[in-house]
Amino acid sequence: MPIGPWVDPALPDSALPDSVRENTQPWSERPQNLRPRAPTEVAPPPAVDFEREKRDAEQLKKLMEKFESEVVRGPVPASVDQIRPDHYGGPDDPFEPVKIIHAKNLNFNLGNVIKYVLRAGLKGDAIEDLKKALTYLQFEIDRRSKE
Repeated sequence: MPIGPWVDPALPDSALPDSVRENTQPWSERPQNLRPRAPTEVAPPPAVDFEREKRDAEQLKKLMEKFESEVVRGPVPASVDQIRPDHYGGPDDPFEPVKIIHAKNLNFNLGNVIKYVLRAGLKGDAIEDLKKALTYLQFEIDRRSKE
């Protein structure tokens, strides 16, 4: 008795070359351990422990509250504008850096040059701001030199 390959019984013998027909055996004679197995059942996903999820969420909330009270140290005063601080001119200034940058459609490097030049000396050390402006200007020069 040949060991394999196995032939589908629906396939007519005339469709097989002689060399294959001689070395085949019917599907029903295929050894049990070589027959395709039925798909194994997949285990259902584990049940969600909603009580534990709720406890974890409450614990995380408490940790976040503790972090905010100890690290952030309270809310920022309403008088401090985080988006448009005074050293950039404020929203009423027609020469506020962001307005110039948008009006001239400047890229990141040139936008930073304008920002640091206009704020030089208003937030801290003027020399430091001018050095930062010079750094971004050099970035832009290098970028355009490569084009």
